[in-house]
Amino acid sequence: ESVAGLYDSRTLLEEYDELEDMYVYTVYFKLNGEDMLYAKAYESGEIFEVRANSKSLCTKSGVYQNMPVSEFLKVPGVSVQVYPEVFAIIFQIDGVDVGIDFNYYSDAGQKKFDKAMNTGVAPKFVASDFNSDAVIFVPS
Repeated sequence: ESVAGLYDSRTLLEEYDELEDMYVYTVYFKLNGEDMLYAKAYESGEIFEVRANSKSLCTKSGVYQNMPVSEFLKVPGVSVQVYPEVFAIIFQIDGVDVGIDFNYYSDAGQKKFDKAMNTGVAPKFVASDFNSDAVIFVPS
């Protein structure tokens, strides 16, 4: 029902998904007016997505949802995993998988990505391998 200090208010949004022919429910949690997180659930009550929105909800290394990639790459302990079978590169920090949207790769980053898909070897990414507005996300 609640977690002390995580939120002090919540708002429920009900949306009809025509493609799936069902309602989807999103609950937004706020603390002192700040968006903290949201959770999405099917009509059955099964939660299928939880996403943190606040910098205060972070890993022990200080990594948070929508952190700029340029800052994220400076955090000690970031590792890169290559999955050619699903055409993906996943970053990891503090036992948490982190993604960077494919559209954020610069030309140089795209070349490193493509090479990694062919070789299976994780590249060493730098900030210039991504657009200046690139941010990370934690897959749900």
